Amino acid sequence: MHRELIKNKFWSLLNPGLTGGIVFLCLITSVSMGNAESIQAITKAAESGDSTAQYQLAKHIKDSAKTEKDIATSIRWYQKAAQQGNIDAQYEFGSALNNGHPEALYLMGKIYQEGNGVEKNITVAIKWLTEAAEKNHAEAQYTLGTLYANGAEVKPNDKEAIKWLTMAAEQGQIKAQEILSRKFNIQTETASAKNDVPAETIKTTATAKNNESSQEQIKSIIKNAEAGNAKAQYELAKLYEEGQGVPKDITKAISFYNLSARQGNIEGQYEFARFLGADHPEAVFLMAQMYKSGDGVKKNVAEAVNLLKKAAQANHLEAMFLLSSMYAAGDGVTKNNDESLKWLKIAAEQGHPEAKATIGVQTIKRDADAGNAEAQYELAKHYEEGKGVEKDIDHAAKLYHLAAGQGHIEAQFKSAKTFELGLGTTKSIQEAAKWYQVAAMQGHLESQYEFANALINGNGVKKSISDAVNWLKKSAAQDYGPSQLQLGLLYKEGQGINQDYSEALKWLEKAAQKGESAAYYDLAQLYSFGWGTKIDYTEAGKWLAKAAEAGNSEAQYYYAHYLQSGQGMKVNTQEAVKWYKKAAEAGNIDAQYELGLSYANGNGVRKSTSEAIKLFDSAANQGHTKAQYVLGIIYETGDGVKENHSSAAQWYTKAAEGGDIAAQYRLGLLNCNGNGTKKSYDEAIKWWTKASEKDDAMSMFFLGYMYETGSGAKRNMDKAKEYYQRAAQKGLVIAKQFIK
Repeated sequence: MHRELIKNKFWSLLNPGLTGGIVFLCLITSVSMGNAESIQAITKAAESGDSTAQYQLAKHIKDSAKTEKDIATSIRWYQKAAQQGNIDAQYEFGSALNNGHPEALYLMGKIYQEGNGVEKNITVAIKWLTEAAEKNHAEAQYTLGTLYANGAEVKPNDKEAIKWLTMAAEQGQIKAQEILSRKFNIQTETASAKNDVPAETIKTTATAKNNESSQEQIKSIIKNAEAGNAKAQYELAKLYEEGQGVPKDITKAISFYNLSARQGNIEGQYEFARFLGADHPEAVFLMAQMYKSGDGVKKNVAEAVNLLKKAAQANHLEAMFLLSSMYAAGDGVTKNNDESLKWLKIAAEQGHPEAKATIGVQTIKRDADAGNAEAQYELAKHYEEGKGVEKDIDHAAKLYHLAAGQGHIEAQFKSAKTFELGLGTTKSIQEAAKWYQVAAMQGHLESQYEFANALINGNGVKKSISDAVNWLKKSAAQDYGPSQLQLGLLYKEGQGINQDYSEALKWLEKAAQKGESAAYYDLAQLYSFGWGTKIDYTEAGKWLAKAAEAGNSEAQYYYAHYLQSGQGMKVNTQEAVKWYKKAAEAGNIDAQYELGLSYANGNGVRKSTSEAIKLFDSAANQGHTKAQYVLGIIYETGDGVKENHSSAAQWYTKAAEGGDIAAQYRLGLLNCNGNGTKKSYDEAIKWWTKASEKDDAMSMFFLGYMYETGSGAKRNMDKAKEYYQRAAQKGLVIAKQFIK
């Protein structure tokens, strides 16, 4: 058949009612002649420098983009409009730049290289160009290569020049190939399948045999084809059809011709039409799919069925399976279970996996309908997972209940879950507990664990910790990790049973060995405090490390403390900071405070007062009294911030009210002197009294002074002497000098 006639036959199938060579294939978006004229006019105006037209053209190209090259073209037009002051274009180009799109990065490099609208800056230009080049932008690679090769604007660097020019040349950049050949005597091969590479060049490259360069180019064609490049899809189809560089596969060839054709590739349209005209089963099947979905053609399910029959009769398995499902659903054809089963069986017999699975489901259905409990359970799983049947949780629940009623243990457990969670049935914790107990009595480990939890919490059954422990022991004895963990925790906390650290240690270690990560932190506590065992900081540190790795923020904090202090392990301040950070990011305020100290002192991390203050502030605002006190010191002394006694007094007050002794002492000083707050001896005495009750020597000393001088209190030498003596006993030397 003549080439043009075949092409027109294909086009007429895709565009019913349209004839002749004026029809073009557009499977994704149909554009009317009026729109085409409008776009042509916009393009002309854009090329003439109209910024609005440039923006509109960029937007149109972006919205209808099929390839990465289209996106790059749209960015170029956005950039042109942006440079003329179009705000919308500036926003779009800025977004592309912020998202790191190679084309935007390249254009920014060129702007600074040429001084186009900005002051020329070759250093900044190279920065942008390098970012684009590292993202495989060929023009950026070529530009960088020429800059380093010429050495006119930067220091000459042949190594850098060759590196970037080679990368550009391998992407088909002809000028880069010429410079490499002329200046460095290096020959390169075009890497392939780019839209701007001549088709004949690609064909020649693709058909070259036993050539390493050819194989690399074929890999590139495959990569571009899978990424949606229409030209590459056509070329890959050719390779599969001819068996050049890839195993010959006509089915794959037709599939890639079809993909290429759908994107408007003329050669792809012709080749797909050739196979369609020859009634090749794969081409007929793909055309049927297009009619069924209305993808690029007017939807016509009846025509889809006719084409599927033709493909199925030619032993096309996918066509058989799809045809079977359409007969089963009555989709475009009268519902016919016999016809559906006929095609399903043929497809299954010839090895179609989904057909085999569906046949298997039908067999299970037959047995389930006959009352077979195992079949009911298996069918329920199929409905729950949507495997071989449409997902139906309600029907799955009914089948689980039927099988459970016949004594099927797994179905009893599943039934309990449906009642517990209200999946496909009315939620009922009583029914859930009942079925957990029934399955537990038959030895189902997970049900024993779940029933024990119901007993612990009194969910649907009378609360009984002792009965729960008995059930947990049954499954724990059979190495069921969750039960071992629960037992260990019950014994550790003494929850409803006598506290027994030795039993806790035994079960928690068993649970940990089964991979129950929730046991790690509790084991660390047992070894750290010597509960049920002797104190062993090394062992505690080992379990803290495991718990920290598992994401326990408390463990991360304490593990960092171990690393920082060298408790049970070698000191490692850098590693400590790492774990403080993880715990801090998880919201642990103690970790935020400790990390703040690390930054403040440069301990394991570069010193940063600003970072320290940020962390102290976060912890302080969540009620951490030590952080509040430290912030008070920072604001009182002006360490890294502007000195502010009022803020210092506020933070001291928060910390003092939270019981921090040092803050109570400092707040007393501020009140006594009227720094950052109204001068008040009464307030000073109040806070020093609170601190002295917790044995703060300086507060005792100042209270002695207040009573000796009668400042804010009636002069009382006995009380003064008492406070001086207490302060002296605490080791405050100056207090001894005031004792009279």
